Amino acid sequence: MHSRLKQLRLGFGVDQAAMATLLGVTPLEWGGWEAGAALPSAEATAAMASRLGLSTDWLRGAAVPMWGERLLAVRESVDQRLRKLSGMQLITVVSATTGERIAYVLRLLQEAAPDLFTPAYIAGWLGLSMGSTELLLKDALDPGTPVVMRAADLTGVSEDWFRMGPVVGLPEDAEGGGA
Repeated sequence: MHSRLKQLRLGFGVDQAAMATLLGVTPLEWGGWEAGAALPSAEATAAMASRLGLSTDWLRGAAVPMWGERLLAVRESVDQRLRKLSGMQLITVVSATTGERIAYVLRLLQEAAPDLFTPAYIAGWLGLSMGSTELLLKDALDPGTPVVMRAADLTGVSEDWFRMGPVVGLPEDAEGGGA
């Protein structure tokens, strides 16, 4: 489990104290867990998984998908909303920049699960500062490739969809015609 915790923290790009603060535990607790000197209780593991949208089994080291059921359900509801875009909504999204598309999807996720998709959570997953995340959510930041890749991983929306040009249109699966 300790290697998964370290992988998670490094993915967020924060030190142990910041990760502990994000999860509401002491730096001493987090440090012990990450070093393998102690294991979080079942309750702490469940709370951590819930807070981060992860599978408790994945946190414990099992070879299972990383994302928890709640996050997958939220991602599915956003996917359904994207598939139902029509009229001006569709034209607006298709003509948007990559940053605007990422911001749009992140705002949909925030609407669906505001307690999970907090600005700090989004900043952590995207590897951005809070200021950069706020700019991204306001469509005022053009993200680089690493941010697009992390956004695709977090949201379940393909990198190609985020990057599509204004005249390309929606990918086949986003129109409901694909898998």
